[in-house]
Amino acid sequence: MSKFGLCQICSLFIIYFMKNLFIGIIISIVYPNYIIAQQWTTYTTANGLAYNNVNVIIQDTAGVLWFGTWGGWVSRFDGTHWTTFNTSNSITNNLIGAIAIDSSGSYWFGTWGGGVSKFDGINWTTYNCNDGLADSNVSAIAIDKNGNKWFGGGHNGITRFNDTVWKIYTMADSLPYPEIGVRGIVVDKHNIKWFATDVGLLKYNDTSWVNYMNNGLITAQNISLDTMDNVWIGTLHSGTTLYNGTVFSTFTPSNSGLPEYWVTAIGVDLQNNKWFGTESYGPGIGKGVTKFDGINWTTYTTSDGMANNEVWSIYEDKQGNIWFGTTSGVSKFNPNVGVNEIAKESVNIFPNPANNSITFNTGMYSGFQLTIFNSIGQIVLQKQLINSITTLNIQYFKQGIYYYQLINDKGKEMRGKVIISK
Repeated sequence: MSKFGLCQICSLFIIYFMKNLFIGIIISIVYPNYIIAQQWTTYTTANGLAYNNVNVIIQDTAGVLWFGTWGGWVSRFDGTHWTTFNTSNSITNNLIGAIAIDSSGSYWFGTWGGGVSKFDGINWTTYNCNDGLADSNVSAIAIDKNGNKWFGGGHNGITRFNDTVWKIYTMADSLPYPEIGVRGIVVDKHNIKWFATDVGLLKYNDTSWVNYMNNGLITAQNISLDTMDNVWIGTLHSGTTLYNGTVFSTFTPSNSGLPEYWVTAIGVDLQNNKWFGTESYGPGIGKGVTKFDGINWTTYTTSDGMANNEVWSIYEDKQGNIWFGTTSGVSKFNPNVGVNEIAKESVNIFPNPANNSITFNTGMYSGFQLTIFNSIGQIVLQKQLINSITTLNIQYFKQGIYYYQLINDKGKEMRGKVIISK
């Protein structure tokens, strides 16, 4: 290449750099409330992930993330370095169905075909059917408030282990069917165990079992608890079902913004947003992930930055990032970063939390239509706010989280959250 050609390339590079720098400065001056940063980050085997099919995600107390893969064992990620655990140094099977961490800091890995592997930070111990496990296929693990470990997966019952004694629950213990495949287990604040199974939703209070087969729950695939301890169940054919302890409410593409009937994963963040991984019938036909904030449904796909539209695991880390395990790696989503407005104009509400009354101050704007929704999206109040300051009587509201939406005739819209404390 001639010196003249090289100089041309250098000149073009300098012009391009200065142009983009100038644009960045102008954006910062004209739009000081906006920031530009990376909202989506994807990690694959090229970065150090053991395998791209990520089935389960969890974070320990030190902030280290653990990824269980379906075909490539386990990856540990401390934010900088990746470490792989496999049969050569730890786990007996490469199909990871579940991960849990107990109060002592030990890790429990459920595998499909290899039982359960425990890692205390130094030593590995494997438990299988010869030790007292009901089934060597383990796709669900939960640890209750008494430290008991609960395992489910195959069709040979549910197992409890208190670190000394193994107990297998079968029909002799009042389980409704002889063969139960467990897809997920959660423990609520009252230490009640909830099981998503292929024969419905099961509840166990350490005394008796209750079986729920309402609303298509016979195809329960996964389960999660929201911040109000409501139970959310993902199904194979019937969308997602919410159980608030009294009523079942089902969300499908026909009555909500859920894009598909098959819900592959459920996660709940600290803002009580529900996140759903969905898929069409057939491998590789994912529909991305959908967020439900109690009012609106928002779907994210590869066009937004996800690694793949097949989502099999969802987890919020301690920094508020949402991680999605896909069949093409794991994607991290930072909801607070992107080309986003930092100082959003919002309504002033007081007191919040509220008890018997609450005041809405919409500032310089007036003439709003107010709609208040409960945590499952049902309208509980609608009122026209004539003045910019309005006080409402909410004595009849039950305790919980509510969402408001304000829209005026000029198209101004405000949204937010209200907490009612009794």
